[in-house]
Amino acid sequence: MNPLNITLLVLAIVAGQFFIWISVSVLLSRLSGWGKLAQNFPATGQESGKTFRFQSAYVGWVRYKGALTFLLNSDGFGLSIMFPFRIGHSPLFIPWENFHNLKETRNFMFNAVTMEAGDPLIAKLTLPRWVLDEYPPSKRISQFG
Repeated sequence: MNPLNITLLVLAIVAGQFFIWISVSVLLSRLSGWGKLAQNFPATGQESGKTFRFQSAYVGWVRYKGALTFLLNSDGFGLSIMFPFRIGHSPLFIPWENFHNLKETRNFMFNAVTMEAGDPLIAKLTLPRWVLDEYPPSKRISQFG
């Protein structure tokens, strides 16, 4: 094989892998419900609060392991994903009043809280139990209780 053919083959492989990466990322966003959450609850970039990086959670049935950033404040819950996985996953900020049907569960990895976002339901989120411990209990009881 001549050097030009090898170069073209390498470029085709890299382009193919890039296309697959984008396709899988967008597909996971749509299947999990993240895309619809982003349409209904886009983060404005003005949100502030306690930030927790490298977190894990489920959005729908998709597990995002160690790639998420949580933002918590008295108004709601923010969710974003690390840069290489962000394609199709715009940052979210969901006001607490848009969560329903809170259920505490024991996940195989952690004590978890499953809740539905949106009315009508857009997606279910399964978060570590400590997320609600960070949220002021009086608000949590009035909105989830």
